[in-house]
Amino acid sequence: MKTKLITLLVSLAAFVAPQLKAADIDTDAAAFTKLANGIIAQTVAGKLDVPAVRKDVEAMEKLAADFAVKYKAKYPKGGVLVDFMLAKKDSLTAMSLADIDGQFESEAINKAHGKELGFDLTNEENEHFGNVVDLFVHPATGLICAELWAKDAKPEHLKRIQSELQEVTEHCRHVVEKLKK
Repeated sequence: MKTKLITLLVSLAAFVAPQLKAADIDTDAAAFTKLANGIIAQTVAGKLDVPAVRKDVEAMEKLAADFAVKYKAKYPKGGVLVDFMLAKKDSLTAMSLADIDGQFESEAINKAHGKELGFDLTNEENEHFGNVVDLFVHPATGLICAELWAKDAKPEHLKRIQSELQEVTEHCRHVVEKLKK
């Protein structure tokens, strides 16, 4: 009887653990998206609270780091890229807009850092790692633009923030889908 009970409990734990993990991922994704949407709402209103945007981006970066660690555990092949992004995450918001675009946007990361990493992000089987990179880059770029807007309230800064954060919610969705596979 005792053996059957232990077997049942082990089976139940094996069944419940992945569901709890998926729930955590969904909760984190909802929080990430809510933060992005809050900043987008400010851009639509044409009024940015830049210190609040900074705080929200910092929270997004922490969530991005959690996603990245989970992603690396599930897809270790891209671990070198994930580790690189985790090491760079705190310095991204201090970059100029030209530098972050030139080194981290889209395929720029491959051109700027591909050789040192020994990882080809443009290889079809590696492309999905770009979503993880973008979880860090788009919020950071949004904050850079928010700080530019604080100095010179040009509408293009607000449009860029909105674009960056709308796009990152899609990347978050893709990361979540891959983590749940």
